[in-house]
Amino acid sequence: MIRELEYVLSEEQNCLLTGDYGGLANLAERKTLLAERLEADSASLDADDCRRVADQAAHNEALLRSAQRGIQAAITQIGQFKSGEHQSTYSAGGQRRPLSRNPSVVQKL
Repeated sequence: MIRELEYVLSEEQNCLLTGDYGGLANLAERKTLLAERLEADSASLDADDCRRVADQAAHNEALLRSAQRGIQAAITQIGQFKSGEHQSTYSAGGQRRPLSRNPSVVQKL
């Protein structure tokens, strides 16, 4: 059972790293069911296995928080672009420069 959970956590990690958020939704129920089964049988679990799964779950949680921050930053950036706030980027030489505004791009957002 612990191996099944490790496999699901590996799949979850892959979804987080590739941006497959639909895949995360599909894994959530499987992960919950496995966790419930493990909890019911917790007396037979090996401490090293538990630590390994806890570490893997903590790593995935950190990945998920990073993904959430990235999504929020993108939403903020789109909002700023739509509202006409000044946008900038960096040149190949590392110099900050303004982005040109193309009205047709704003309409698409």
